[in-house]
Amino acid sequence: MAQSSDEDRRAVLKTIVVGGSAAFVAGAAAPASRLVLAPVLAAIHAEERWIRIARLADLEDGESKRLPVNGDVRDGWTQYAREKLGAVWLRRQGDEIRALSVTCPHLGCSVEKRESGFGCPCHASSFDPAGKRVSGPSPRNMDALETRVVGDGSGRAIEVRFQRFRQGIPEREEIE
Repeated sequence: MAQSSDEDRRAVLKTIVVGGSAAFVAGAAAPASRLVLAPVLAAIHAEERWIRIARLADLEDGESKRLPVNGDVRDGWTQYAREKLGAVWLRRQGDEIRALSVTCPHLGCSVEKRESGFGCPCHASSFDPAGKRVSGPSPRNMDALETRVVGDGSGRAIEVRFQRFRQGIPEREEIE
């Protein structure tokens, strides 16, 4: 009988050690797996990055209006709500809503509204009201962003799929 109880104690102790080791490894692997999966999760969230920026009723026809883009930001383990991500020029032409990044495609200065469209004060690039490059060193047109109108009635809102693009190159290349 003494031998049987020793074997029982060893079996219980073995189960505790194996179970505890498995729990420790799982706990240590969770942050590592999150680190490995971070690029995949970021890509998934980037595609869902529709941000509400204005009420449709607040944007007059033919008017270009600069609006901030605020959204949630995740930095490591912390999530910050309503952080400033950037800004867009929003323009309404009838039922069409157009959003242009305020970041100049040349070197990243902030594009300003002018009488004849838009202009970059840093290196004198100019753009027409639709964001098409007219003159200056900018290698491409202003970067257009996808928009959509959500809701119904007086509660209709404008959302923008916010993105950032690499500067100084002729083709649009998204960065994040």
